[in-house]
Amino acid sequence: MSKREVNAKQLIDDIRSGMNDFSLMEKYRLTPKGLDSTFQKLLAVGLLSRIEMDIRTTGHQETIELDFEAALAEKASTSIAKKTYSFSGRVENVDILDYLQWMLLDCRQTLLEVTSQNQRAFRLFINSGKVVHATNDEIEGEDAFYRCILLTAGEFEHLCWMDPEKTTIERDGTALLFEAARRRDESE
Repeated sequence: MSKREVNAKQLIDDIRSGMNDFSLMEKYRLTPKGLDSTFQKLLAVGLLSRIEMDIRTTGHQETIELDFEAALAEKASTSIAKKTYSFSGRVENVDILDYLQWMLLDCRQTLLEVTSQNQRAFRLFINSGKVVHATNDEIEGEDAFYRCILLTAGEFEHLCWMDPEKTTIERDGTALLFEAARRRDESE
């Protein structure tokens, strides 16, 4: 039995356009197991990022946004009774994009300072599951956020929360992370 050949670029374009699993299986004549295997291969060679897989849907992009907002609302309503834990420390080899996704899904309110290896510092104001402001010495808003996400190494630290002087980011968390993943992929 010969292996099925799939054009990876075309498949990735279809995935990023929002094509659901059923349509992908139909177009490329794949079984559910074959589609999963294909996703794993794309992840393994770096053609598809983990964040893209985490936020993709089996439907339209609007579903992602509604599900994300519902998850944030549910998380906010249950966070009142949540036990508080506090640890600090140093963690190596963390993808800043994955870390930010966790911060947003956990509805954190924090000021995250990300410093690159060349000591360039970015400040990300995260309030209740949304990045509301991002800045460094040169730029602010979404441009600062995306430039921060393109860093390949550095350190991050949570600072005491303070309200930002202004709100420069209106885009919801899911869309912001998806665009960041897309830009990162294009830069690589």
